[in-house]
Amino acid sequence: MLAEAVDVFATQPDTAAARALLKALRTTLTAADPALAAQAIVDFLGSGVDAATGLPFTPQPDGTLDSVPSVRSALLDLLPALDPDLALEQARLSMDMAQSADEYALGLRNLAWSDFEGDRAEELKTRFLNMLAVPVWREQPPQAFLAAFDIAVHLAEPVTARAMADLFALASTSPALEHAAFVALDRIAVRAPEVLVELYRSDPAFLAAAPNQRASLLSRLDLRQGDQRAVLLDYFARADLAADELDYFTALYPNANFVHTNRLLSTPDDTPSITARGELDRALSEEIARLRLEVTDAAQQRVLSRISARLPGEERP
Repeated sequence: MLAEAVDVFATQPDTAAARALLKALRTTLTAADPALAAQAIVDFLGSGVDAATGLPFTPQPDGTLDSVPSVRSALLDLLPALDPDLALEQARLSMDMAQSADEYALGLRNLAWSDFEGDRAEELKTRFLNMLAVPVWREQPPQAFLAAFDIAVHLAEPVTARAMADLFALASTSPALEHAAFVALDRIAVRAPEVLVELYRSDPAFLAAAPNQRASLLSRLDLRQGDQRAVLLDYFARADLAADELDYFTALYPNANFVHTNRLLSTPDDTPSITARGELDRALSEEIARLRLEVTDAAQQRVLSRISARLPGEERP
């Protein structure tokens, strides 16, 4: 059936026919004996044979793919459900070969899925950084390459976050690459603000060429938390903070924007309710009122005053 599927896909069927064929392929394989189906997949992958499906690389809510660009990527997507050990073996092989961004992205996902104890995080990080270094994927990023940026969100640690920031800074000629890198950074800031704190402390000028994006990321930090407050107060007092960046930050803080879509690995971000947002605004208003009695720097006072004017719970200056 795998050989037949390759032959049919080679005729370039329309989208509906391609989806139907892909569904039939998955149904047959999942209904078969798992060990036999897994071995058939491994044997097919070893042959090097493939065919394009004409479909995009599209994750579903659980990280499996709704559609895939090739027969091989369909099989790599399915393999973990049949034999996790073989899936891990094939994941490493696909990433070692680095011939297909689709297969590499699925290899990263399958490696992460196999990491029940957290002892493969370093391998995952190294392989993710190796993917980012492939020139042809950086220059003409496939969908799977961009989807794999979700690995940085899953890891939520400084080295891969810095790689996203560096990639964003170099991606001005590729709007898709720039957007994907920034969304990854933003989701890291939501999930692990301590990583953003470390990025800023190691290089306060990071993303200086994209001031609104830097302001957006820093607007995720919480003035009530010690390390995050220290970074924000330092940021407010910077002599190189342009008026436009300051306007953007104060209009946004606290940042309540979220981007929702299916991800390759990470779960959706929790978005606060309207009630929770109101409670946060009031709590921040109280914190800012306290800070305005303590700080003496004029620039810090100006920013705090402008934020307080937007928040409830304090008499307007």
